[in-house]
Amino acid sequence: MAQWMDSMPDVEKMIAKSVQQLCNSNYQCLKETIKSIRRFTDPNSKFTLMSSFIGENKMSDVDLFSDCLLRMKQKCINKSSEKFLTSVALAEVKIEAAKTLRNQQIQSFSIDPLNKILEEKIESVKKVKVKLDRARTEYDTALEKLKAANEKNLYQLYNIMEEKKKAFETQAHIMAQWMDSMPNVEKMIAKSVQQLCNSNYQLRLLYSLNNYLIKHLNKERSTLL
Repeated sequence: MAQWMDSMPDVEKMIAKSVQQLCNSNYQCLKETIKSIRRFTDPNSKFTLMSSFIGENKMSDVDLFSDCLLRMKQKCINKSSEKFLTSVALAEVKIEAAKTLRNQQIQSFSIDPLNKILEEKIESVKKVKVKLDRARTEYDTALEKLKAANEKNLYQLYNIMEEKKKAFETQAHIMAQWMDSMPNVEKMIAKSVQQLCNSNYQLRLLYSLNNYLIKHLNKERSTLL
């Protein structure tokens, strides 16, 4: 019993040491929590929580922690911030809508018309080319027959050759007319590009509006902290 009583001071020291360690641990946790809150709420990371929030006043860690939570609450429920957040959200919706509209305009005013032009022109080229090749083949054949003509059929084969030559020249003229129509195609392409530029300009305006709202939101945020 006497030995047990003698050991009491050591037990008290162990308890006191454990309590001290626990307090130190809680204190460190509190400091880390405050640091985390400062990173979330302090608009200027170059200044400490103490200097940016309370200036020269001295506050305990508990009071400082409570003050941080209160400011976070005020920030969350502030009507002005809520208004700006709503404006930013609406601006984002408008931007997404503008992106969708721009893509539709690209498809409608650029891709679809150009594809249509190309399809029409390609089909026209194919048809003209087939007729031109046929006329050239018939003309070449008529020339070969004319070379082998005799006195009896010379006049007849010559007339056939002239007829095939005229048909070939007609098809060549049609091909030339098609080539002359290319400036009209270029105008349609330029018009499509202009439509695309207009849609991009509208989208940039919405981005500017969104950036403007974000700046005001950050300004409002700084006045709360």
